[in-house]
Parts: sequence; C-alpha cells; structure tokens
Amino acid sequence: MTTPMILDASVAAKWFLPGEDLLEEARSVRRAVLDRTIALAAPTVIWSELAHAVVRAARRGRIERDRATLVAVQMFDVRPLIEAIEVEPQATISTALTVGLGAYDAQYLAAAVRRGTAVLTADRRMFDRCRTYGYDTVWLGDISMRDGVLTDTPGGYQ
Repeated sequence: MTTPMILDASVAAKWFLPGEDLLEEARSVRRAVLDRTIALAAPTVIWSELAHAVVRAARRGRIERDRATLVAVQMFDVRPLIEAIEVEPQATISTALTVGLGAYDAQYLAAAVRRGTAVLTADRRMFDRCRTYGYDTVWLGDISMRDGVLTDTPGGYQ
C-alpha cells in the first residue's frame, strides 16, 4: 500500500470554508477520504490550524457563528480518517530554517520527509518554497481524481 500523502491545512480548510479557490478539487479529496478511497496523514497541529481558520473567518464575517459551530462537528467527523503524526520540534525548526517556512508549515514538510511521501497543499508560497528545495510537494490544482481515487499528478504520484 502507498504511504499516505501529508494533508496540508490549506487543503482541509477548503473543505469547510466557502468562497475558496480550488474548491472542487478540495471537495473531491474530502469525498475520497470519507469514502476511504484515499489515505491521508497530517501533523496533529492541523486541527488547531483549521480551528484558527474557522474562527478567523467567523470574526471577519465570511461565515456565520452557527456555521462555524457546524464546521466543528464536520471536522470531528473527518478527524478519525486522517492519520495523526507527531512531529519533533527539532525537525520542525530545522525544516523551517532550511526552507524558509513558518513553523506550522514546516511540520507538514518534516512529516512528509520522515514518511518518504509528498505534501498535498493549496498554499502557493509553501508549494514554491518546497519545490525550490527539491521536496516532493503536490499542488491541489494539479491532482486528478477518477472514481474517488487519486490517479495522477504532474509529479507522477499514484
């Protein structure tokens, strides 16, 4: 079985927040996770990052408070399907300083390196930085799903 790709919060946030770009691509990934046709993993910080994004969206008026509460329930439904990965602080700091990422983004990359797999992201800056340094990173807009299965990307992940 293929090692699960690392899910970046930038992709998962699109599952819950309206008006995002690459929304259909993100939703196809979420459907595949819920249908268990694709396995993903993420550092445990993803849930705090998602909660922060939802709170920020509610405070800025992008979503109603009731919607924010509903998102918490939806996150609870998908959480058991994403393998949780603890990332050591040393790996986070080293990766952040090497690649020029913030500590949160560096956790996703450090997890991918440790697992020997790719990061699936919709964060263009993170994607560009990781690619510049030769890390296996997949842009959400480049994925191809067929019948709920990730079939290919320009980088060849299958």
